[in-house]
Amino acid sequence: MNNLSITENKYLYFLINTEVIGNATIRRLKSRFGSYENIYKADEKELQSMLTPIMFERFTKEREKRDIDSDFRKLALKKISFITYEEDSFPGCLREIPDPPVVLLVNGSLPNPHVPSVAIIGARGCSNYGSFMAREYATAIASHGIQIISGMATGIDGIAGSAAINAGGKSFAVLGCGPDICYPISNQYLYDQLKENGGIISEYALGTPGMKWHFPVRNRIISGLCDALLVIEAKEKSGTLITVDAALEQGKEIYALPGRTCDALSIGCNNLIRQGAGILCTPEDFMAEFLQTVSNKKQFSNYLNSLACSATETNKKIAFSSNEEKTIYDLLDYNPQSLDEIAALVNATSSISLPEIMHHLTNMCIAGFVENISGTNYRKR
Repeated sequence: MNNLSITENKYLYFLINTEVIGNATIRRLKSRFGSYENIYKADEKELQSMLTPIMFERFTKEREKRDIDSDFRKLALKKISFITYEEDSFPGCLREIPDPPVVLLVNGSLPNPHVPSVAIIGARGCSNYGSFMAREYATAIASHGIQIISGMATGIDGIAGSAAINAGGKSFAVLGCGPDICYPISNQYLYDQLKENGGIISEYALGTPGMKWHFPVRNRIISGLCDALLVIEAKEKSGTLITVDAALEQGKEIYALPGRTCDALSIGCNNLIRQGAGILCTPEDFMAEFLQTVSNKKQFSNYLNSLACSATETNKKIAFSSNEEKTIYDLLDYNPQSLDEIAALVNATSSISLPEIMHHLTNMCIAGFVENISGTNYRKR
């Protein structure tokens, strides 16, 4: 595809700044006038025949008051990339979604198209269970080099994004406001981290506030960028399920975390599972299934080859001091288990005394294979 000239980008950015004019209208105008510059300079009578009264009024007012050169320079000053639909670097996966954005404003980078991506979303007011599981899945997925996509909202989204970065991975947030605005402000630290360890992505102009109707719209981009969507917690009726609907329309794989039927935050997930969504049992199970799913996609061949080499090297480094240690390790879970539970599992298959189990667990904690939680509870790292 042909990249636009800087002049054309300036005029396109003017249209983006005129918020009442959406993607579909911009495409229709471009088809009629041939260029963004011609749209900007079009005769008012011609524009009136193409725009609604509200659109026309806003367009003419913005054209009178805006300095398009100054507006466009602000992007460079804030280190925001302006990536149009016409550019080769525009994500191919977003070209295929309904109503693709005509432009993306990016602080940081876009996801690598040759590396798989997983979106992790869920309730803002999440439970301790949801918080823990979001962190577990994001950590495991990012540790495999897979990119995490979210909306940077409070709760599940923000927790997943932070966990991915803490695990040394890449995380990307799609905002419902301008890319220069941290929304919510409580995620300022995460916002700053994302710029260096992934990216902030928006289709809205600089300074655009986070309006209520922006967030359902941006959800199509979250689902469009991912190869699978994980729902950690969701009420029966929630904004999270809008993203699920977009992902289903785009043909993406949906997974949901089951929860207790009496918990309001699990009703949405349990309903998704009843309707055929994949069940999130353990991060390990998900990773095995997900990697199998993407293994037939040519664009990920280099990633999968590097992952296989990395796994071989990792396996060489895991050297247990005894067969008993390996036996105990294999019986551990990623969810914490009490010492009594571990001892019961071990004694069902071998005769290792409780003091020996404690000794081996301590050694594996020191080696970094196992994590001690709250004194006498243990889990795999």
